[in-house]
Amino acid sequence: MDPEKTVSIVIPVYNEEAGIGAVCDAIIPADLHRRSEIIIVNDGSTDMGSIP
Repeated sequence: MDPEKTVSIVIPVYNEEAGIGAVCDAIIPADLHRRSEIIIVNDGSTDMGSIP
């Protein structure tokens, strides 16, 4: 593994207000042994999970 490369975790969401926190909580403590980023993509949600 090259510790200089970044791992991108892309999470598409649609009306997942209730579950997105649990998903992030499960991913954040993962020991990836390298730099990482989490990208959450809103696909037109109508619940409070959407960010204006």
